[in-house]
Parts: sequence; structure tokens; C-alpha cells
Amino acid sequence: MSFQLIVAIYGGCNKTKTFTLPPSFQPASKKADKPVIRYTYHIISGTENTYGYNIFDGKHLLIHQPTIPGQPSNRGFKNKIDAQKVAAYVITKLNDNIMPPGVSDKELKQMNIKF
Repeated sequence: MSFQLIVAIYGGCNKTKTFTLPPSFQPASKKADKPVIRYTYHIISGTENTYGYNIFDGKHLLIHQPTIPGQPSNRGFKNKIDAQKVAAYVITKLNDNIMPPGVSDKELKQMNIKF
């Protein structure tokens, strides 16, 4: 059974994207017909034509990340795709109860994020 994470993306135009989560992040219950979607993200505009993201738990803002996590500058991601990749990755950490759901330089490099 495949579970999917549906996220709303804002920033220029409203779209909904669906990502299939890897098996390690899927709920343990095999009885569920539909996935339980708890976390969503929205892409936001940053400074100097860059992007960041907000992560929501239901309707409550959980993480406001206008910059690249763990980086000393105030610059955001160079493109929306990079912001989407990292936001989705942070959500997988939240789903796996990894707190805080930080992102290391090594993880950013593995996702081919330029910083």
C-alpha cells in the first residue's frame, strides 16, 4: 500500500503537489485506506528573489524558514524546487519524530542544494 503526502505550495501560483513517501516514513497501520496528512508546507518569498518555506501542523504554523537552514546568511533558496525538497525532507523528519528536525550541511549537499 502506498501512502502519499499532499502539500500546498504558494509563491507565484497556487498548486498542490503530491509526494510518495518512502516506506520507512509510512504509517505502521496497514488498515488505513487513506493517509493521515498532518504536516503541510507553503513556499514563501524571501529576500533578494529567494525562497523559503512555512511548515504547518494542521492550521498552526510550526516552522517559519525564510532562509536556508543552518546557514549563516539571511539568504533563502535560489529556486522553489530547492525549498520544496528541503521542506518535504523536514516533514519526513517530523513524521519520524526527529526533534528538532534540523538539516545539516551534509544533508543539504546530498539533496544538491546550493548554498
